[in-house]
Amino acid sequence: PSTFPYPSQTGNTPMQTAACFGNVACLQTLASHAGDTNTENSHGLRPLHRAAIGGHLETVAMLAAHGADVDAVDRTGRTALFYAAQQGHAQTVLHLAFRLRASAEKAANDGRLPADVATDEACAEALRMAAKGQTALYGPDLDAMSDPLWVQAVSHVG
Repeated sequence: PSTFPYPSQTGNTPMQTAACFGNVACLQTLASHAGDTNTENSHGLRPLHRAAIGGHLETVAMLAAHGADVDAVDRTGRTALFYAAQQGHAQTVLHLAFRLRASAEKAANDGRLPADVATDEACAEALRMAAKGQTALYGPDLDAMSDPLWVQAVSHVG
């Protein structure tokens, strides 16, 4: 018998719980055994949403590599990009918007865009650029964009 309820009372699967805590090793094991990276809990949250809320960049990348829908919305119409922006996770925002090409134009049910809820102006501006399809300001080196020093530098612009 399992000691971990599947799913939990809120509909969280083991994959969602592992994503919430950024447990990449556990997620890789689950995904390799036909785990669905797009299952929803009772709030419509998917593992990618949970990873983005926590700012778990490596987890976000791993889930996307295993087929997670980067533009999936929860019951409030929020995407993983929306949650990462709202929580101030600059590296995760940049990775979702520029490397994974998550839509910065998807508005939540209340009409707000990820740029509207970004906690710092540098992220908000990057999201506005992504919504327009512009990436030239940051150049082609997306790896540099996820570098913690780069993120810290742009977070203090303006």
